[in-house]
Amino acid sequence: GAVIVCESNSGKIRAITSRPLFDCTNIADYLEAKDSPLLNRATSAYNVGSVFKLCVAAAGLEKNISSHTHNCVGNLEIGNRFFNCHKRSGHGVVNITRAIALSCNTFFYTFGALTGGESIYKTASSLQFGRSIELCNGISTATGNLPSNDTLLNKGNLANFSIGQGQLLLSPVSLLNLYNSIASGGEYCSPTVVEATLKNGIMEEEKRSSPTKVMSNTTADILKNALIQVIEDGTAEEAKPSLTTAAGKTSTAQTGKYKGSVEINQSWFCGFFPADKPKYTVIV
Repeated sequence: GAVIVCESNSGKIRAITSRPLFDCTNIADYLEAKDSPLLNRATSAYNVGSVFKLCVAAAGLEKNISSHTHNCVGNLEIGNRFFNCHKRSGHGVVNITRAIALSCNTFFYTFGALTGGESIYKTASSLQFGRSIELCNGISTATGNLPSNDTLLNKGNLANFSIGQGQLLLSPVSLLNLYNSIASGGEYCSPTVVEATLKNGIMEEEKRSSPTKVMSNTTADILKNALIQVIEDGTAEEAKPSLTTAAGKTSTAQTGKYKGSVEINQSWFCGFFPADKPKYTVIV
């Protein structure tokens, strides 16, 4: 697994770790080691799942699709097949805030269809999804995979994309851009691990990258409040901290890969704290 802690407004990564660890003085012993400790999980790309729903929500809210409600009965027929919600008995009538808090899949199937694949794709592209991010000279993230506009013309592909499934692959570093944007009024600075450089005895502080605006302050506030509800009475109540306040989103992404008869899932938590005036964004 991996954990990243980043300053929400500056994009400066303050802690980043990948597990399992290895002894850097004895690399040869780890070349064939179980669980591949030399693989940096923080910069590798994985199936994403529900933590991507905030990108879909942002795209729809920017198109003024804010009053949409949906009656979740546990599944939804799209084309000639049924797409399930994780709660098979259904969530009942939900709006965007409760759909995020409860991680309702069927709401996002309909919301994604209303928003359209092109709009979601544009928002995802503005967050650098599907691109490699350079953290410093010599260290970059995996490119991942952002489905093309053409594939999203298929209703089934769009439904899967709307809940972060299907062909979508992202690194933990990539998701900083989305959650930093929500925490910081709709904009993000590209993540970096460089504080300063030393050359000829002179310390030169690394310049902060120019912020990229991807959503309005209003959209960011709506999503921030929804993420607070996730922690307060939604799917991430167990993540509620005792010493501060927080906002965030959980995810259990299906991979389509199996170990024996059991499917391998990727589990995520993305959020920030304190909830009212975010200082740090955390990706797990």
